Amino acid sequence: MSHPMYEAVQRILSEDPFRPFVIVMDNDEHVTIEHRDFVIPMKGWNLVLVQRPQDSEARLLSPEHMRELTRPKANAA
Repeated sequence: MSHPMYEAVQRILSEDPFRPFVIVMDNDEHVTIEHRDFVIPMKGWNLVLVQRPQDSEARLLSPEHMRELTRPKANAA
């Protein structure tokens, strides 16, 4: 059975059009996902692989350590 947060990531990735989102980890780290190509849900392991252009390495995120998914705050004009 998939973790509910894993399923939430899959749902937000399937939205059309795609809208950037932020994965908030339980240590309060915010991981901004600007394009769906930067994320690969790995169902067999119940993990989420994230590789963003600004990161030097890919990261495996555990849905068990994800607190919430949010949208980036708009920049004030």
